[in-house]
Order: sequence, then structure tokens, then C-alpha cells
Amino acid sequence: PTPPAEASPPFALPRPRDAYGLIHADLNHANFFLTPVGLNLFDFDDSCYCWFAYDLIVPIFHLQAAAPAVMNAQAQYAFSLLRRGYESVRRFNPAWVKWLSLLLRWRDLQIYGFFYEQLEIPALPENLGQTFLGMRARIEAGRPIAEIGDAG
Repeated sequence: PTPPAEASPPFALPRPRDAYGLIHADLNHANFFLTPVGLNLFDFDDSCYCWFAYDLIVPIFHLQAAAPAVMNAQAQYAFSLLRRGYESVRRFNPAWVKWLSLLLRWRDLQIYGFFYEQLEIPALPENLGQTFLGMRARIEAGRPIAEIGDAG
């Protein structure tokens, strides 16, 4: 018998070699040291195969929560710095910019799922509870944590 065909997702991002591969997946202030020559990354326990652009959006989730216009400006600035650093090693394809909103929304879903599965939501400290509720509101509205656009 012929094995059943795999179901195709309703959409799929391309996975060319210059856009998809092994990434850190948890780039945040607790997982790197700043040195005179750059960053020394560590804590690779979340590493996985994913789109390289994903590694550039993860740090945005560690910015201080702010009004949407402020958050957008901070996210655009952070992304432009991350992109510049990325481009010192490898070309960032401008076509990937259209993926950023989707990747930001996907990250929200991942973190929300983690919160929901691992933590007692009613027992969260108020600041984490507000973060959780804000994430849920973004997910329900279908909007990312910030609008990055063509930053960089």
C-alpha cells in the first residue's frame, strides 16, 4: 500500500538554505555576554531549525512593555541593530521583511502556550498576569507585539 500523502499546511514559508537552518531561538539578555568584539552566545537548549529571521525577532519580546507607538519605535530600532549585526556575517534578504509580522505572532502563540501549560495563570504576579492578558489580546486581534516594517 502507498503511504498517505502528508497534508500541506494552508500556507508555508519557503525554506531556502539562506533563510532556514539551525538557530539559537532564545536570544535574550540572560543568554549572551557583551564583549569588546561582539556577543558571546550561550544556553543553546532552545536551539532548533527555523527561519534565521526568527532569531532576530525573539529579542523584541524582552523589550519593556510600552504604548504601541513607543513599542514600535523600540522594536524597529532593536531590529535594525540586530539586522546590521546579522548582515556583518550573512546577507539578510529584504523579501524576509514580509515574514516578520507572522513570526512575531507565532512567537506570541508559543509563549502563550508555555504560560498556559506551565503556570497557574490566576496565581501569576500582577506584571506577568498583565503580560499574559496582553499577549492573549494580541493573539485574539491577530496583531503582532510590534510593527517592524522595513526596519534596518
